[in-house]
Amino acid sequence: MTSPSVFDNLRTSQSLSSLREQASTSAQLPAFLRPLPTKIAAEDVNYLQIKGALSMPILPLQNALLQAYIEYVHPYMPLMDLNNFLSIINTRDGQNGQTSLFLYHAVMFAGSAFIDMKYLREGGYTTRKAACKSFFQKTRVSGTNVELTIGTLRSLNSFANSCFTISIASQTALPSSRPSF
Repeated sequence: MTSPSVFDNLRTSQSLSSLREQASTSAQLPAFLRPLPTKIAAEDVNYLQIKGALSMPILPLQNALLQAYIEYVHPYMPLMDLNNFLSIINTRDGQNGQTSLFLYHAVMFAGSAFIDMKYLREGGYTTRKAACKSFFQKTRVSGTNVELTIGTLRSLNSFANSCFTISIASQTALPSSRPSF
């Protein structure tokens, strides 16, 4: 029996590399989210995958995060057309339009400070702090790696920073109204 030659190993390595590159450039997002720009490099898509920005939490957790955003964040910071956003999200098929990955992560991050721990545990998070950190990280990397206009990026970054401030403020609120971390 002969051992594989160096050239066989090289061809196998190149094939595997090619498969990884194909997989990383064809990130599957839910239909209600705008696809990643075609100009984005494969290594950037891979980075987003590694950081978890292209994965969505389980549907019950997404719904609970959206509900928390609607109840606790949007009334104090109405920075978007909530009816339009919800019509896009509710159909989930893209027929009512699409929204950005960054905005969707920012909304989920904002809701993470106020959601019932039951949903976070079901989604695999052991603490609220871990969930907030995870959603913040997804928001941050999806906003810096996806093509956005400078104005949109500034607005959405401001929104994410405001949400972070609210989550910190909620930790110092009265003990009876503060979410448990």
